[in-house]
Amino acid sequence: QNYRSTEAILEAAHKVIKNNQFRTEKRLWTAEKGGDRVQFREFANELEEARFIAQEAQTLMREKNWQRKDIAVFYRTNAQSRVLEDAFRRENLPYTVVGSVRFYERMEVKDVMAYLRLLVNPADSVSAKRILNVPPRGIGKTTVQALENEAAAKGTTFFETIQHAARNPYLTAAARGNLQKFMDVLQPLLTMAEAGTADCASEKCRVGTASQMVKAVLETTGYWAHWEAQVTSDPEATQRLDNLQELVNAAKDFEESAEDKSVAAFLEKVTLASGVDTWDDEGGTVTLMTVHLAKGLEFPAVFLTGMEDGLFPIGESAFDERELEEERRLCYVGMTRAEERLCLTASASRKIYGRSHWNVPSRFIAEAGLAAERPQAFVAPQPVERRAAVGSFDPDDGPFSHVEPHPGERQPLKAGMRVKHPMFGPGKILSKSGSGENLKVTVLFDSGARKDILVRYASFEILDE
Repeated sequence: QNYRSTEAILEAAHKVIKNNQFRTEKRLWTAEKGGDRVQFREFANELEEARFIAQEAQTLMREKNWQRKDIAVFYRTNAQSRVLEDAFRRENLPYTVVGSVRFYERMEVKDVMAYLRLLVNPADSVSAKRILNVPPRGIGKTTVQALENEAAAKGTTFFETIQHAARNPYLTAAARGNLQKFMDVLQPLLTMAEAGTADCASEKCRVGTASQMVKAVLETTGYWAHWEAQVTSDPEATQRLDNLQELVNAAKDFEESAEDKSVAAFLEKVTLASGVDTWDDEGGTVTLMTVHLAKGLEFPAVFLTGMEDGLFPIGESAFDERELEEERRLCYVGMTRAEERLCLTASASRKIYGRSHWNVPSRFIAEAGLAAERPQAFVAPQPVERRAAVGSFDPDDGPFSHVEPHPGERQPLKAGMRVKHPMFGPGKILSKSGSGENLKVTVLFDSGARKDILVRYASFEILDE
């Protein structure tokens, strides 16, 4: 017997979980007959989805006299919190991110933002010190102290001492060499930042906008590659990659609504947004969290977001029955946290590395027997030419873009398969390791290069089976 959820919620949740074959049959029941029907709402994009959730939370509090602490929003990956946080700030609705810090306070996001601040303002010594050895470049505390001493003695900025490191007698030859490598990395980024202007009719602005600069920092500095290389050894690396992709999305969202699309304007917006993150928490806060953390909790109202194939269930879980069943259990847990009101939401398109890609609703929606409700302004996805590929590549996107193909056309990658990567060309998969979000393949490319590549962010075209 379930003493928490209404009959309507338990019925929808059971329709989902009964599809799992590797489970002992059991069915929860409740004395709370009836209840509000479970809703599924599909939106044109993730911004509309987040706006609806924030506004609906306000409506529930007004009409049902609920407090903010009575409402929870669940998502599959931590990176999804960014658009929700933005929407809740716009509605002046206090929230708490459980199990993580707010998006712009996450380490990897702060690292990239420090790069951007230094590019806009080379006199920003705090940012310069933060990223001097990020990712690791062999520049230690002793070198930093020598640079600080030199700056204090000559009355220059920390960054200026780096630029003149070759003439610094207090540095070793190795330290001078490492600092020069840092400058070699930074110089093209400085040139790009200087090229960005508010006049976006010019070609110069195209290469210096906020999203282009975020992408350039990730690629040029090796910061993306640094975390991608740690996916199999660091359980947090995948989440960090998700957050870095979401930072690109944040910059792209900013560009779509701002006249001044420069990095400086983007930094100003983020600073202002972070400045209003101190709330008067009387009456509690709305809870934002990944569905992984939801077990054992309960809320009068629950929003389960991002219900799209490729996101929930996530990635390669669609290819492995046991992983798919684990995703289904997660969905069941999320649904049964709701006491009275449950709403599942999805986006017909979602930005991935700054580009919008069409999605189809999660298979769990059909399993739950839910029909989509769409706002009047909803624009249905247009038919697109599809190919037998895992991922897609656009020259403007860099090598990290990834979009799930249509569910009916998904093919699992397997050893012996011939594939084509947009950067490395054709090759043969030698082996697979890891699973789910951490699935990697080892590919021997025709060029002779041998690469371990994270499938979730790859852009493989399948050449044959």
